[in-house]
Amino acid sequence: MRKRQSTEQGARELMDKAYECLDSCDANGALKIGKKLKSMKYSGGFEIMAMAYAADDQKDKAIECLEEGVETCPDLWILWQMLGNYRSDQDEFDKAMACYDKAAACPNGDTSSVNLKRAVCLCRQGLYERALNTLQRVTSEECRIQRESVRVGCLVELRRFDEAIRRGEELAKGAGGQVSLAYVFLAGARLSGGEKRQRESAGGCGISIGARQGE
Repeated sequence: MRKRQSTEQGARELMDKAYECLDSCDANGALKIGKKLKSMKYSGGFEIMAMAYAADDQKDKAIECLEEGVETCPDLWILWQMLGNYRSDQDEFDKAMACYDKAAACPNGDTSSVNLKRAVCLCRQGLYERALNTLQRVTSEECRIQRESVRVGCLVELRRFDEAIRRGEELAKGAGGQVSLAYVFLAGARLSGGEKRQRESAGGCGISIGARQGE
């Protein structure tokens, strides 16, 4: 028992180091740690490796890594959600939604996080009303700012500007000054897909949902 606890503690410490690498844009360092975690048969290795590949603009490898992860650990919701996120980034929306369904069916899954990512995926397809309905199932406080930012983005895309402004002002006020109204609208545009379309029309690149908030 003591050896197992020591191994788990060591794995958690490696995870922390890997996140530090990712935060400092050291994708190669994170990848090395991820591979070590995988060799320890620690499921977090798949998470870290996938994020490292994605940070290095290798989304295909990130997807391959997570496909192996969900095959090895089919009951881990976070791996299914991450796989859905990266598929959504690649515009593989049907496959992404299927991954979110798998994530939601896992035991002890964070349904608010999964539904938030579902809503983002729907936004990227221009299905704003469906996205708004899905956001009703995002109830956790941790997801509140992102949920409302996505909601504002959807409302703007639906040209419901008065409601978008009201929602944005409520969020900025409720955050106690930590979130500006400008941030709310920028985040809403990014998460709803508006900024992605603007960048594509200008010849730029799209945005990523991000893997680390359930990522």
